Amino acid sequence: MPSVVVNDQHKTHMDTSASHQRHPSSSVPGTIAKPSMAFDGLVGQWEATLTKDCWSQEASHVFAMAWAPSTLALYDKAILQFAQYCEECVLPFPHASEATIATYLCILSENSECPSSQLTTFRAAWTAHTHSLCMANAFDSYRIGYLVSALVKTGTKAAMTRSSVMPVEPFFKLFQDWGPSVTLPLEKLRLKAVTLLALAMMLRQSDIAPWSKYHDASGVLQSVLFTTRDICFLQNGAMQVMLFAIKNDYHRQGFDVMVQPAWIECLCPVRTLRQYIKRTQYIRPASGAVFLTLDNPPAPMSSTAVARVLESAIHAAGLTGFTAKSFHPTGATHAIANGLNPDYVHRVGHWRDQVMFENHYVHAAPPTNFTSVLYGLDTLDKTNKTSKLSAGFVN
Repeated sequence: MPSVVVNDQHKTHMDTSASHQRHPSSSVPGTIAKPSMAFDGLVGQWEATLTKDCWSQEASHVFAMAWAPSTLALYDKAILQFAQYCEECVLPFPHASEATIATYLCILSENSECPSSQLTTFRAAWTAHTHSLCMANAFDSYRIGYLVSALVKTGTKAAMTRSSVMPVEPFFKLFQDWGPSVTLPLEKLRLKAVTLLALAMMLRQSDIAPWSKYHDASGVLQSVLFTTRDICFLQNGAMQVMLFAIKNDYHRQGFDVMVQPAWIECLCPVRTLRQYIKRTQYIRPASGAVFLTLDNPPAPMSSTAVARVLESAIHAAGLTGFTAKSFHPTGATHAIANGLNPDYVHRVGHWRDQVMFENHYVHAAPPTNFTSVLYGLDTLDKTNKTSKLSAGFVN
């Protein structure tokens, strides 16, 4: 069995005082060197296995597109940590036993206040790893299943931290202070368009800068882009937006979202986006990408670039403690709190399922007289949609 080679310069301190022999290395990126013999990454393993089974190079290459790049990176990191653990404990790798997996899961649980996420990630990573090598998966064992359940119950030391919800008024004040969109420099106009769209559509940054790829007519792999062809401005002032190949669009059917205008022109996502598209029409590349870098020549913005723009908006609005990811729950929470239909909010925000939407992304508070109404001491205002909805009395 080939040993796992780990660069000592990148090896983190391992606590040997616990009952287990070793603790997994720090999760800080860059602390684990890539084993040169035992693990070549999931993509490399899959390609080797598929090639051995006489798959064509094209089929093997496309196969890896089943996972997002960020998911593959997360899985590779989890497997590399386990590889280092096995190397330091002189345990077999990659063919680890059920007992080794069980011990390692206990270590993961010990090192986290909320082990569910780490255990779930390692399970998914190890499952992909074993599939790529066509070997038995310890997680198919009912004993490992019971162990994971027990570790989540006994190892969770604190409640899950929920995503942060921002106040939206600072953004509105910022854009009102900036004045009409037509007078703004391009950089500010882009920031305003991206921000208002992120609030109105409850966007992730990757929604308007997808990572996905597709084969064009000549068979060349191309990146999916959010283009002007995905936007239709309607006569009633609204716009129809198609979000294609984004997260949760597993079957590539797309999410068709209707965005209504705001009556205050300088806060209207539709008019702002229309103005941005008009201002950039002569510099837009042939791809038709909507949001462009400020480079010469302009290029489609990446997800990272979109995140930087959103975080610049947060800073310009005078807010702290939030990130680009905060826009997703912020839009949903304010929409629900202001009485909008939860089913429509769920569709606009394109969440995977209702439970995820309600439990993790909607933080609307009940009305102030909720307890009095429950006790029969007060009645809900029939015109107060916020109270009725938050208290659960509206379908």
